[in-house]
Amino acid sequence: MKKLQISLMIICTILMANALSATATTPELSLGSTSIAQDSTATIKLNFSGSGENYAGINDRILLPQGLSVTVEKGELLPGTFIIDSFTFSGSDGNGIALMAYSDSETFNGAGTLLSLNLIATSDAKTGTYDISFAADDSDLINSEHAISNEDGSISVSHSTRNGTLTVEPADSDSDGMPNYWEKTTALIPTTPMTRMKIQMVMA
Repeated sequence: MKKLQISLMIICTILMANALSATATTPELSLGSTSIAQDSTATIKLNFSGSGENYAGINDRILLPQGLSVTVEKGELLPGTFIIDSFTFSGSDGNGIALMAYSDSETFNGAGTLLSLNLIATSDAKTGTYDISFAADDSDLINSEHAISNEDGSISVSHSTRNGTLTVEPADSDSDGMPNYWEKTTALIPTTPMTRMKIQMVMA
């Protein structure tokens, strides 16, 4: 009888451990999706969802299409002492921005926005829909191409990533439904809204 009780206790312990493991959430870094017109601005957010643990920093390399410049702002999930560093890069794996956020005294957890990427598209940014993705990486180092460090910053924890999308649309400065480039080629003024009647008069 005693052996049976011990066996049942062991089985219950294993089942509880498995249940806890099954409900644990793998930390995830995810990128939002948005659209931007040539010669205008938009924001893509770098979001985080965690497992209830505390984390001391992140390090990411995010690929972006050409014709964009980026500034970075701290999101609501990062405490005030977190330091933000960023720089742009161009190489064999593409163009983009490298991001770092870290603190020696505070940590973050939960779910929310880590960083906001404020995008500025040039007038000649190539139109289309693009994947906004994390640079590929096989390293487990904290300074790898995308990483989340544990509470004391000593190791990189296992995590998943989810890409976003960005649609670059033709500029339409006067919001009349006709792109600037088309208005320029037809002797119209990109900053003056045109009705169908006005177009017929100009092109008559």
